Amino acid sequence: MGARKADLDEEFRDKAEKVFAQFGDPRERAVQDAKMMWLAWRGDDRFVQVHLSDQVGLESSWRFCKYTEVPSLGEPYKYVEARPMRSPFTEHVLASLTALFQRLVSERIGARVYSLSLNGDTAGLTQDGIDAGRAYKYASEGFEIVADWPKEPRGVLKSRSISLSQERFLYFDFVHKVARATHSERGFAQMLARQERASARRRRKSLLKWIVSG
Repeated sequence: MGARKADLDEEFRDKAEKVFAQFGDPRERAVQDAKMMWLAWRGDDRFVQVHLSDQVGLESSWRFCKYTEVPSLGEPYKYVEARPMRSPFTEHVLASLTALFQRLVSERIGARVYSLSLNGDTAGLTQDGIDAGRAYKYASEGFEIVADWPKEPRGVLKSRSISLSQERFLYFDFVHKVARATHSERGFAQMLARQERASARRRRKSLLKWIVSG
């Protein structure tokens, strides 16, 4: 039994050092993340699962944090996606993320704010001219609220995009102030591909895999 425990402990340490290699204390970070995952799994809505990508020198990853920490992630990261362990977001978490959405819209002029219907019969239909101040109303009624910043007037390409629904909060900065040499085009393409094929089941498996596999 002691030998088995030692093997599991060593395996946990090895996995933690790979997953949390960017931290100075990867094992401690792994233990904290496991605790947050357990609490989120048990229904503690203080914790959300987040996908973070393109921080300078780091790879993308899924991990957990308190929903109150989400606002601080937009500066170092180019892509931030936050989801509840169990959908939808509770009312106070949705309200907090709505306040973040509204602040980000107010900080930079030129945003086009609109809603997307998530209803199966009308999915994807847009409604222009949504007031960001009413974002909570629309999000709580089942719409996805989106703010896009076009790269040029009437242009199709975006420089920044934010969206909010009962299922997720998404921040995407297409023009990030980092050195060009630090980017990996292959990594960016892989990140976009992962985004397209992600599903709730795959996300849960990826979150648990490094702990329960073996």
